Amino acid sequence: VGTQTWVTSRLVSWVATYTPNGNNGINQQLTELPDNFGNLTNISNLYLEWNTLTELPHSFVDLTLLTNLAISNNYLQILPDDFGNLTDLIYLDLGYNQISSIPSSIGNLENLDYLFLFNNQLTTLPDEICNLTLTWDGTDSNNYPYFASGGNQLCDTSLVPDCVENSSNF
Repeated sequence: VGTQTWVTSRLVSWVATYTPNGNNGINQQLTELPDNFGNLTNISNLYLEWNTLTELPHSFVDLTLLTNLAISNNYLQILPDDFGNLTDLIYLDLGYNQISSIPSSIGNLENLDYLFLFNNQLTTLPDEICNLTLTWDGTDSNNYPYFASGGNQLCDTSLVPDCVENSSNF
């Protein structure tokens, strides 16, 4: 299912992005992930865009070698409280979901360089997000922002941490 990379009989990269023709992904949308999904402990790259996922199994936080996670354009409503256990994450795209809150454990993602939260249902963000050492302003050499949070309902600046409010990508 999808484009997979295996090393020594262990899945390390999986592209399960929905595309109608199945090229470079899958041709049927995923509606849920199994409870034992966290058993894929060697996976480092995971692409689950354009599916119809509404939640992640609790075991998802056991994917501690995960460095790249793109799970945009789904219907995620919530993240596991201990999502911050994924401390090897460098790239995290949660854009275009239905997420209404971000767990405070996000501040534990010490290696994160890219964080995309745009177009969700966020009205507030945890103060711990400011623990992240990502570049809050500007873009990389490919003109990708390091941080993006537009398209949410972050209107009350008293509910938005200073690092986000002061970002040019807020």
